[in-house]
Amino acid sequence: MKVTKKPVQACGAAENLQQVEQRFERWRESRKRGERIPQALWAAAVGLAREHGLERIAQELRVDYDRLKMRLEGSAGRARAGGGEAMFVELMAPSAVGISECIV
Repeated sequence: MKVTKKPVQACGAAENLQQVEQRFERWRESRKRGERIPQALWAAAVGLAREHGLERIAQELRVDYDRLKMRLEGSAGRARAGGGEAMFVELMAPSAVGISECIV
């Protein structure tokens, strides 16, 4: 059985997987030994992982899964703390245990 990969295209102005892969390759070709991945590349990887899945993007970009996961979780926390879109919260009132009577 032949496995084919669908191209990943992020919507809007975001980069697609192929563009980010090319950026990683250019960086890898020119980097010095021990140099860390630049913040801009991590941000692009996080954006793709948010949209297309952590495991796939870590594998495609050849980055450490756990580090990408930490950055993805960290970016989600900053987005929530920034006062983003409010989420619906349902509050359940406690149910009455029985009929209450008040005698005066």
